Amino acid sequence: MHLFQADRVPSHMDTLFETPLAVAGEPISVTPQDVIWHHPAICQIALPLRAPAKGLWQRDAGASSVTIEAGAGGLALPSGKLLRLLLAHIFDTAVRTASPVVELGESSADLAQRMGLDTSGPKLRELEDQAARLAAARISISYDGAAALAVFDARGRPRTDATEWRPSLRLNARFLDSLKQHAVALDRRIVAALMDTTLAFDTYAWLACALLSGTPGASLSASWEELRLRFGAASQPIEEFRAEFEQALQQISATCPQVSLVIRDTGVEFRLLPPRQNEKQQIGRASCRERV
Repeated sequence: MHLFQADRVPSHMDTLFETPLAVAGEPISVTPQDVIWHHPAICQIALPLRAPAKGLWQRDAGASSVTIEAGAGGLALPSGKLLRLLLAHIFDTAVRTASPVVELGESSADLAQRMGLDTSGPKLRELEDQAARLAAARISISYDGAAALAVFDARGRPRTDATEWRPSLRLNARFLDSLKQHAVALDRRIVAALMDTTLAFDTYAWLACALLSGTPGASLSASWEELRLRFGAASQPIEEFRAEFEQALQQISATCPQVSLVIRDTGVEFRLLPPRQNEKQQIGRASCRERV
């Protein structure tokens, strides 16, 4: 069992901190403090962009799945950019403290400060609303074919006034074990650069997870149908999805020049470039995207 701390790097993730990264084309160095620890099941599957009307959302991709159900109080499901950032913040805090209890703060303004968000007025109210929806919802994940785990401890879920601010949330102990064992490292600055484009953020998290589990330097691939299953909607025409996904890849290429992306008619190939080749690529071209 790994107990990750802010000043320590898990042994199976050492290579992340040996690989140059870049934001807006500028090389950056990565330290453990720059990392957001996330769960691979969430990294592999795009969460809902908007709250579904029926109060139930589920997505399966590969050997992982995520289910979100509405809880007490009649609140809609959490969704969108803030759902992603809230879960990333909660999971990262839990990994660093090795505690199932995650402090959110005494108010939404306190939470925004902890998350590094510059929010005020309507944005702050939106954060408070999404945090209330998240606290009330029942979220379960399955990773790598294992049995589904509840993310939050049911004993901490609100039963009456679901809109009342909750200064802390408690993770399910078994989920926390899974999180500590399998945590994926996301670069905090790359997340900040991409977070306003949800598809780009989702795609970056998936790439980080896939590259971590693959053989260093080896090429990985995904078909357009698999990508639509993870990130799109079944009703969305494949050409429309592909156009949107290519735009997201273009953003990632500009932000992550250490990742080589090749777009083919059948799908996308990607691999992590060695440091020397990465440095040459930063000098030679602004984007590492290729089309074949």
